[in-house]
Amino acid sequence: MNSAREAILNLYNDYKENCKFLKDSENYTFLDGYNSIFIKTFLLSMASSFETEIKELLHKTLKTESSIILREFMNKKMFGQTI
Repeated sequence: MNSAREAILNLYNDYKENCKFLKDSENYTFLDGYNSIFIKTFLLSMASSFETEIKELLHKTLKTESSIILREFMNKKMFGQTI
């Protein structure tokens, strides 16, 4: 259970740090970890709703493995649905 919570918190912390970087930077590269075009687009598309949804995800991880929650979250975000 703790590892699931840590995985979600790490994802959230990475998200916040990289969003700050992406917001401040004009120099994006294609194959550079979180700075790739795909990740930039994905992170920026989540920016307005992520903070509320991460709270729901954190609550759910107390009962469910993180891989299931992350897969569900990513599938629903990619198709424009809400959790």
